[in-house]
Amino acid sequence: MPKPEATRASASSLKDVAYERIRNAIIKMKLAPGQPLLDRMLSEQLQMSRTPVREALRQLEQEGLVVRRERRGWQVRSLTTKDIRDIFDIKEELEGFVARRVAETITSEDAVRLMTIVEAMEESADRGDLEEWMEHDADLHRLVFSVLDNDRLETYIHALNNQWHGLRIGYTALQGRLEVACAEHREVVEAMCAGNAEAAETAMRRHLHSLRQDLITIMETLLMPFLGERGWGVDSEASVAVNQSASNRSDWV
Repeated sequence: MPKPEATRASASSLKDVAYERIRNAIIKMKLAPGQPLLDRMLSEQLQMSRTPVREALRQLEQEGLVVRRERRGWQVRSLTTKDIRDIFDIKEELEGFVARRVAETITSEDAVRLMTIVEAMEESADRGDLEEWMEHDADLHRLVFSVLDNDRLETYIHALNNQWHGLRIGYTALQGRLEVACAEHREVVEAMCAGNAEAAETAMRRHLHSLRQDLITIMETLLMPFLGERGWGVDSEASVAVNQSASNRSDWV
């Protein structure tokens, strides 16, 4: 008979597996905004009991990636313009602080590494290689947080970014957006590398404010006329039928 400690460890491990698999599927848009998530179907697809799946869904609910539906399980959270405003209100404050602190503490070696990544991002943008650009962007953020050395803040900002990641991919792919993003990133990084804390914070806040306004404009002009005020991933009867069919597939696992 397995020891109680081993049983608890196994249950925790299964919850972590379920959490990672469902979270990655949401971030990569394999599970779309507004899509119903039934613990029974998820447990069958993940080949585990419903208990760790439910625990994983509760954690994802706390992180803002899914919402609980009364007597109907969960669904992938839909984004509204209010969500974008709320997310970016917090991001401007936190990431403005990050830029300031990095500028105050950065070493010459890390400054060279940051500029090297920015140059790689610009080369990717010139080729129109979005996937490579986003890999460099992730490298840049990892290095910035390595310099900052604040795991709690990194975790919190990462959780915020997960909530709008699907929209970010489509937005970044828009014509001319990579070039604008490169220019804004260069401005922030150059200020950090120069040790100019005030300029770094101002550039970061300006970058995030511009990004927030662009996203809201896109949602209001391109998405809301079709989806209504409930936002991207509206829970209409038609979309529920489509998303329910998608949730029955196992190709997201």
